[in-house]
Formats: sequence, structure tokens, C-alpha cells
Amino acid sequence: MPSRPTPPLPDFPAASQPPEPPNHHHHPHHHSNLIPPIIAGTLTLICLISLAILYRKLSRRRTAPADLKPPHRFSYSLLRRATSSFSAANRLGQGGFGSVYRGTLPSGQDIAVKLMDPSGSLQGEREFHNELSLASRIDTTCCDHVVSILGFSSDQHSRRRRRLLLVYEYMQNGSLQDA
Repeated sequence: MPSRPTPPLPDFPAASQPPEPPNHHHHPHHHSNLIPPIIAGTLTLICLISLAILYRKLSRRRTAPADLKPPHRFSYSLLRRATSSFSAANRLGQGGFGSVYRGTLPSGQDIAVKLMDPSGSLQGEREFHNELSLASRIDTTCCDHVVSILGFSSDQHSRRRRRLLLVYEYMQNGSLQDA
């Protein structure tokens, strides 16, 4: 049987692909429009926090008098000798911070040495620094009943514990509590 030629296919226009529905979740233009405001907001927040921290630091420094002289730093061994190794006979009293001992410096000056309790707590160190700072600022020339701070001692006793001591002038007539 003779083969028949295949009839030519009709010439139809090529069908175009149907349009894809718009996908609002994965449009790259929407994300890039949010980036500049987010960066601007973050930078503004960082600037405001930095200015607040700087203001607090500067305002704290201004509260200290300019003519404030730092108290004298004593060695622990000198204060130990002055109080006869913190003997019970020289103990004047006990406070929230620690015990207070009477001592005599090599110059002959009588002193009261406040020895921090050996708890090694951060609260104790904060109390030490607060009392040292406050006592250094008090003008004791106005009153006979206010003792002035002469100095302090601060050394590392062990890896974890520091020995913190405050040195005041000795009040001859006992403590204010006794009076």
C-alpha cells in the first residue's frame, strides 16, 4: 500500500502562557523598601542610648568638688601594727560594715580603723567605696562631733578576697552612740 502523505498541520498562533497570579509574599522590592527605615531607626536608638550614658557619666563627675583631695593610702601592714594585729583589746565596736579598732600611727597620732567584714561580697565593696567617697567630701571643720577620714587601705589578700580598711581620726570621748 502506498503511503499517504500526512496532511499538513493547521497553522495556529502559538499559545501564550497564562499570566502568573501576583505573589505578594516574595516580591524583592517590598523588602528592600523596609531596610532604610529599619537602619535609620536602629542608628537613632543607638545614638540616644549613647547620649544618655554619656550624660549620666558627665553629670556624676560634676557632683564631686573640684578641690577634693584624695585620702591617704595606708599599707595594710602599717595598720595591722598600729592596732596590735587588730587585737580584741583595741576593738572599739562593731558596725554594719565591720569592726572598728583603735590604733596609733608611728607619728603618735591616734586613729580608728574600720575593718571590713571578710565576707568578700560585692555589697561590702560597694559600701566601702560609698563610705570612702562620702567621708572624703564631708567638711569636718564646722563641727566638733564629726570625725574626718584620714585614709584607707585596699589590697588583695587572696584571689577572691580584698582587705578593705578605712582610717578615721580617733574620737577621744568614745563613740557618738556612747554619748
